[in-house]
Amino acid sequence: MQGILNLNKLILSVSLGWTEEERKQLQDVSLSLAIQFKQLPLACTTDELGETYCYDQLSQKLQQHIASKSYKLLEHLAYDIFNVVRECIDSRHHILITVTKKPPMDNLYEASFTIST
Repeated sequence: MQGILNLNKLILSVSLGWTEEERKQLQDVSLSLAIQFKQLPLACTTDELGETYCYDQLSQKLQQHIASKSYKLLEHLAYDIFNVVRECIDSRHHILITVTKKPPMDNLYEASFTIST
């Protein structure tokens, strides 16, 4: 059996934007993350947090990592987040991340970028 742990719409505050003016104001981006387990994590049977990934710890690590950085492009932010997640997740598991933002455009509601293994 396989399993997928989905984290949907984790909100992260980040300095992001093409212009310096846009980057001065922190903005929220939404992160969706899927971790595909080739075998079910032991937590399925043990009910123990130590047998899976603690998404609270992962979200704190991500927020701390991006807090001191500034990004011009959504693609670069997504790649940086992907690398932080990859460091935390066993390489036997597949991951997929999507980072979404509300661009300052009247005719576009959201823009997102996805990276997967």
